[in-house]
Amino acid sequence: MSVSDDIAATQAIAEGILPDNASPIERAVLCAEIARMALVDPGSIATIWNGDTCPSALLPWLARSVSVDVWDTSWTEAVRRSAVRNSPLIHRMKGTVWAVQRALSQYGISASLTEWWQDESIERGHIKVSIKYGSGTSSFNNDFQVLTLQSVRSAKPKSRPMDNTVTEISVAGSVFAGAATMARVTAIISFRES
Repeated sequence: MSVSDDIAATQAIAEGILPDNASPIERAVLCAEIARMALVDPGSIATIWNGDTCPSALLPWLARSVSVDVWDTSWTEAVRRSAVRNSPLIHRMKGTVWAVQRALSQYGISASLTEWWQDESIERGHIKVSIKYGSGTSSFNNDFQVLTLQSVRSAKPKSRPMDNTVTEISVAGSVFAGAATMARVTAIISFRES
């Protein structure tokens, strides 16, 4: 079957879609587009919309389509696929402690969230987030801290501000500070949401 035969076969469909006053060029363009869409393998669409099978070059667009809140092009492919895979579930559970923990687990870190009614030292209506950074994950540099805090902000309960809240970041594993090796470091980071 030739291209012109494919286009001719789609004329009946185009006639049903377009209004009676459609111009000949509109009819020709629609027929050509329908013929082109008929050539697309439906299996390839399922492949593209799956975070595990999507080609790596298309992952940023898939991430945007499934509303990944935090995205960094420097992530490994496994972390990017995990972010795409987890996004719908995180969005369903957004505003819960579980969503914060799940959003951070893709980076290899765990977190606990304490609300104001669970700890008297926390200002009323606020939360305290304790982040435990494990060994074996990427370096805990300033960019990584920003991504971590963005993930917490996007998944935390929106009614619980984090301003004037102390966020504790514990680093477990071998940490090198100068010439000394320490087994555990706790950094207390205060920040204000913008």
